[in-house]
Amino acid sequence: MTTDETESAGSTMIPGLAAIGLFIVMAVAFVQASFGEPVLFPEGESIVAHIGYALFDLQNDMGTIASEGFLAAFLIIAIGLDVAVDSAIFLAKREEGGSIVSAIADGGWESPADAPDATADTQPLSDGGDK
Repeated sequence: MTTDETESAGSTMIPGLAAIGLFIVMAVAFVQASFGEPVLFPEGESIVAHIGYALFDLQNDMGTIASEGFLAAFLIIAIGLDVAVDSAIFLAKREEGGSIVSAIADGGWESPADAPDATADTQPLSDGGDK
């Protein structure tokens, strides 16, 4: 069965036209934006030290060059990364009988009795699969 191409062409043109419109709006905004004159660091100053002071919002206490403070952004990113690592550790574990156990702490065997002896040619179970 064939489909009518006029109906499908209209439904795919709308997102394309929206993307072109967004590109035009952003291009006009970037072209009309004005920037001030760039300000350089004074001669002989340590750029890395000033970036570190700005990161922890210490420039007023240390007598450094005035800049924006980034302490809030630093803390938000640190908390976000900590949540990501904790989530990865949580997802790497599985539940057996209502308790969380390590995914491969016992080698993948359901019980020590299921583990093969030196002469048996068996493979460990993965994720509680069938024997």
